[in-house]
Amino acid sequence: MVLAFWPARPERGRAAGATLAALLLLPEAAHAHSALPGIEGFYRGLLHPLATPSTLVALLALGVLLGRGWPRAFVLGWPVFAAGLAAGLGLAAARGVPEFFDPALFALAAAAGAVAALFAAGPLALVLPLTAAIGVGQGIAAWPEPGPARDVAFTVSGSVLGANLALLYLAAGVDWVSGKLDAPWIGIAFRVLAAWIAALAMLMAALAFAPPVS
Repeated sequence: MVLAFWPARPERGRAAGATLAALLLLPEAAHAHSALPGIEGFYRGLLHPLATPSTLVALLALGVLLGRGWPRAFVLGWPVFAAGLAAGLGLAAARGVPEFFDPALFALAAAAGAVAALFAAGPLALVLPLTAAIGVGQGIAAWPEPGPARDVAFTVSGSVLGANLALLYLAAGVDWVSGKLDAPWIGIAFRVLAAWIAALAMLMAALAFAPPVS
């Protein structure tokens, strides 16, 4: 059932791309003509996972990791990611966002990128714990600033949907490119990409501890 979300034919690929583009264009229209107070937060939440560096890098790393092991890694990993995301929301609601949240999420992204770079299809003993941990990080990041309960609910639901859609399209996109090109070097290219993502994540994590420039 999960695989049905990803189009196998080019025609469906174009339709899915057009649908995604339409979704991304909705925030402006909704913001201008909102008939439901607080709905703007849903669209802000929808784009939040791709607008924050730590969550974006973590999703990129996890997308490559699960895409390299498609479909088994994704079918098993997506529910784990969703459970971790829910746990992260609960932690953020109860205790707020930890002080060193961003470096920790960058570190998890570096680990996921390293596993994707080292293995053609990462072992599930490594993939699933990393998926769960990144899901927790995404959930913590999805918790908004305090506000009316309805606004918080809209923003959280948008962030949850955005994170899941981003992971789905990233992982399935990796598999689609691999199958479309069907070349011996494509696996090496994705491993290099994963290594670059890991290096970027480590650099971003280190910068969080760098002294301020005077």
